[in-house]
Amino acid sequence: MGRPIRVLFGTETGNAEGCAEELLEGVQALGLTAELTDMDDYDRDEIAEEEYVFIVTSTFGNGDAPYNAEQFLDFLKGPDAPDVSSLRFAVCGLGDRSYPNFAQCGKDFDARLDALGGTRVVPRMDCDVDFEVPFDQWKRQVLGWLAENPPEAGDAPAPAARPEKKGGFWGKVSGWFGGKKAEDVVSAPTSPTSTPAPATSAPAEKPTWTRDNPFMSKVVARRLLSGEGSAKETMHYELDLTGSGIEFHGGDSFGVFPHNPPAEVAGILEGLGLDPEAAVTLKDGSTRALRSVLTRVKDLQRVPVDLLRALADAGGPGADALAAGGEATAAYLKERYVLDVVRDHPDAALDAQRLTDLLRALPPRLYSVANSPKIDADRVHFVVETLRYERQGRPCEGVASVWFADRVGDEPVPLYLQPNTAFRLPAPDVDIIMVGPGTGIAPFRAFLQERQVAGGSGRSWLFFGHQHQATDHLYSNELQAYAASGVLARQSYAWSRDQDDKIYVQDRIREEGAEVWKWLQGGAHVFVCGDAHGMAPGVHEALHQVAITHGGMDRDGAEAFVQGLVDDKRYHRDVY
Repeated sequence: MGRPIRVLFGTETGNAEGCAEELLEGVQALGLTAELTDMDDYDRDEIAEEEYVFIVTSTFGNGDAPYNAEQFLDFLKGPDAPDVSSLRFAVCGLGDRSYPNFAQCGKDFDARLDALGGTRVVPRMDCDVDFEVPFDQWKRQVLGWLAENPPEAGDAPAPAARPEKKGGFWGKVSGWFGGKKAEDVVSAPTSPTSTPAPATSAPAEKPTWTRDNPFMSKVVARRLLSGEGSAKETMHYELDLTGSGIEFHGGDSFGVFPHNPPAEVAGILEGLGLDPEAAVTLKDGSTRALRSVLTRVKDLQRVPVDLLRALADAGGPGADALAAGGEATAAYLKERYVLDVVRDHPDAALDAQRLTDLLRALPPRLYSVANSPKIDADRVHFVVETLRYERQGRPCEGVASVWFADRVGDEPVPLYLQPNTAFRLPAPDVDIIMVGPGTGIAPFRAFLQERQVAGGSGRSWLFFGHQHQATDHLYSNELQAYAASGVLARQSYAWSRDQDDKIYVQDRIREEGAEVWKWLQGGAHVFVCGDAHGMAPGVHEALHQVAITHGGMDRDGAEAFVQGLVDDKRYHRDVY
C-alpha cells in the first residue's frame, strides 16, 4: 500500500465530520496511516489512485448532497468518472427518515463507487437522526475489517502527525472566540461587548462565509411574537449582515453557532470533579480553558458511544445498556445528554483532556430566513421558539433558542448562509400554496414580502396553524395587511387548542380539498415548512386524500400524482 487510508466527509452541520474524525482516530489507533479530507478540498482525480477510502456523509434535505460533497458526487456520476477497480471502500450515510430519500447521498456514493469497479468491504450503514449507535457499529466493522486485512507491512509510508486540514470545523472554531491558529481563521472578539469583526464598509474582495469560516454578526432587534398567556415563547430576531456581502433568498437558511447553557457546563465540571480552568488542547493544536471549550466548542447533548464507554468503565446503567446491545444502548442515549450520563456514573474517572477528546463539536443550528432581501438586504430575520423543558427530571434549555433569548446580548453571533435552491419561489405569475404551522411561517413571510415587491398574477394561499388564535397568531397584522392588499389571496387557519377536537393544517387541507385540487390542476406549487415527524407526513397524506376525493383517483393514482409534483419540482419541503 503506497497511499494512506483516506477518510472523506461531506457535511452540512458538522455531524458527519465529527464521525469521520472518530473513524480516523480509530484507524490511527491500529497503527495505520490515514488522512481526513473534506470533500471540498479533495482532488477528485485522486480517486483512481486510492486503495482505501471510507466515506461519511450527511444528506441535505430530500436527497441532495451537502454543499461540500456536491462537486465530487457529480464527478463520480459524470462521464469522466474513472475506473476504481483497485479501490476498497465503505460508506456511512447520515440522514433523516422523515424524508422520502432518506440518507440518499450515502446511497449515491456507495452505488457509484460500486458501479465504477470498487470493492465494498463492509455494508453501507444508513443512520437516522439518532446516529450515534449505528455509526459506532459501522465504525467497528470498518476497524475490524482493517485489523484482519491490514496493508502489507513495509508498503505504507511511516505514520506521521495528522496533517493540518485546509478547512473543517475543528481548525476554525477556536479562532472564532480568541483561540490561536496561524492562518485561515476569522478571529472573533474575545469580549461579548466587542464589535463584530467585519467592518461596515464593503471588503475589497467579496468574501465567502461558510460553516468553517462564519461571518460575525450581531443581534440588532428582537421582539416577542406570541401573546400573553401563550404556552409558547416565540421570538422575532434580526441580525446585522452589513459588510458581509452575503446574498440570500427567501427559502434559504442560516447556520448559527450558539453557546451551551452555563448550568450544563457547570454540572459536567462538578460531576467529574474537573477544574474549569484546566488547559486542554484542541485538535488544531490550540490550548483553551476547559470551561470555555465546554461552553463554545463542544456538543453537550449528543453522547458519543466511546464517551459512554469511558464513563461506564467502572459499571453503572451505561455499562448495562452497552452489555445489552445496540438497541438498548440507543434507547439509553436517546433519553440523555452528556450531563445526564455523567450523573449516572458518579464514580467515573475522566480527566479534562480525555473528556475534550471524546466530545463532538458543537453543531450549528439552522434557521429559515424570515425576510426578503428585496425589503432589507442588510438584515436577516429569524423566527425562534424558545425551548424550556424537562429531561431526566431536570430543567433543560434549547441551546440556541435560550442563548438568543437570555444571554446573547452584544456578543458576536457566528453565522453562515445555507442556500436552499429547492425551496425558492417560482415565477411571479405562478400560484403557491404555503403550509407552515408555528415557526414554519418564517420562509412564507419572506415569500410574501418578495411577492409584494415583485407583483405578478400568481396567487398565494397560506395554511397556518398553532395552539390558540388569541395568543399564537404570529405576524397577524402583517398577514391581514397582505390579505387586504391582495398579496395573500387565501388564508386557512388551524387553531389546535381552541376547541375540544384538535385541528391541524392537514385537516384544513382536506376540508378545502376541492379548491386545493383546482389550484394544483392550475399549476400551483406546494411549499411545506416545519415539523418533520407529525405535520409533514400529515400534509403529505392530506395531498393524497385530495387527489383521491377530488381527482377521482385510486390510491396508486394518487401516489403517482403526488410523486409527479415532486418530479416536476412543484412540491417543496423544508422540514426538521
